[in-house]
Amino acid sequence: MSSKYAVIFDMDGVLVDSENYFFKLNVRFIRDKGKEVSEKDLHKLVGMQMQGIYETLYEYFKGEVSFEQFKADYDTFCKINEPDYSTILNPGVIKTLETLYDRGFKIGLASSCDMHNIEKVLKQCNLLKYFTAIVSGDEFVVSKPNPQIYFSTANRLGIEPKYCFVVEDSVYGIEAGKRAGMTVFACKQPFGHDQSRADYIIDCIDEIIDIIDNRI
Repeated sequence: MSSKYAVIFDMDGVLVDSENYFFKLNVRFIRDKGKEVSEKDLHKLVGMQMQGIYETLYEYFKGEVSFEQFKADYDTFCKINEPDYSTILNPGVIKTLETLYDRGFKIGLASSCDMHNIEKVLKQCNLLKYFTAIVSGDEFVVSKPNPQIYFSTANRLGIEPKYCFVVEDSVYGIEAGKRAGMTVFACKQPFGHDQSRADYIIDCIDEIIDIIDNRI
């Protein structure tokens, strides 16, 4: 019965608490360089692709250093401070993936990250085995909230969009899932973003299991 349904996960902020981790890292990066920044000003970075993050952060340094040098400095800082992703795996993730997998759901990943980073996270957390389709935002000219990444993931899973459930957290991702005609779960996050477009707002990822059971 479940084989005609799919669950498609975002990665950052959903599977791993990386958005919170890197949000704090971004604040530290700017402040370490002597710049004043409020945390609220950087909430908009959550859910952005890397190019958007580079461009937004560079505004604090424009005129002082070239964009290329800024990008190199930022990348080095992030690499030095990169976490072991298994230590920031969100509660309930393995239970949720195992349950869906055992019940025959198709499971996909649709992340704005580049494929190298996606594979690193999934390998460190031992999650690769659960996913039938893994799709990176780098494959597309436009990113979330454009729904293209979700249409593509559904197509690779062989499941119609109306039978797909999306698990997201950011405004951009939620909107992308809704535009794709999918049922959207939003994992609560600490950034104060409006998640009201989601069909369901959840505290822990394993809450999706009972809700999906009642929907199919």
